[in-house]
Amino acid sequence: ENQGLFGYIKEATIENLGMTEVDIRGNTKVGGLVGLAEASTIQYCYVSGNVYTFNKGGGLAGRIVSTRIISCYTSGSSQGYSNIGGIVGEVDGNSLTYSLIQYCYTTATLITVVNQINGGGIAGNAQYMKIQGYYVTYKVAGANNVGGIVGKMNTYSTVTEWVMLGSEVSGQSNVRRIVGTMASGNTSLENNYAFSGMSGGGNDKKPDGLDGANVGIDQIDSASFWKDTLLLPDTVWT
Repeated sequence: ENQGLFGYIKEATIENLGMTEVDIRGNTKVGGLVGLAEASTIQYCYVSGNVYTFNKGGGLAGRIVSTRIISCYTSGSSQGYSNIGGIVGEVDGNSLTYSLIQYCYTTATLITVVNQINGGGIAGNAQYMKIQGYYVTYKVAGANNVGGIVGKMNTYSTVTEWVMLGSEVSGQSNVRRIVGTMASGNTSLENNYAFSGMSGGGNDKKPDGLDGANVGIDQIDSASFWKDTLLLPDTVWT
């Protein structure tokens, strides 16, 4: 439990830190950088390597609570049975302090073991959170509740201004290009897109849908798409 370079942090700041050739394993709350982060900030960090866990595993953090992750990225793989994400396995917060994942991306291969739940390109399972901006560029595969960005999105959550650029999202049930499954109350999807050539997902292909609107190669290669359509600030590129 709580496995990572930092097992557990609270009211801490980690910034400008990079890790490569990571290979970490544990039972629950396992991340390449942090196992469990509470009321903390993680920014301008990256992790390259492999994370293996039974529950709550992510390329950067296993579980975060009322924590901000800004301008970070991961590559490699995140593998496990449930609540697995390319950046964070499980995201939580409260009515006063939401968690935030902003301007992050991953090229990680995400795999959740068959017959288990909640796998996402950014987060496996999330509530009391806002996830804003950037992209996922690889495939997301699992069993149930599989999303290109978030596997399962619970109450008081928003996913906005994301692009799923991976080749495939696959699984047995609740498989979508943006969010696998979403609670009905106090949740929203806004201005999200997915590569039109990817396989998998459903038919809710619109900016506020579970699959996001289609985007083609010409748009992806255009700076105006990222700045004018996704409304990403210039600081993202520096």
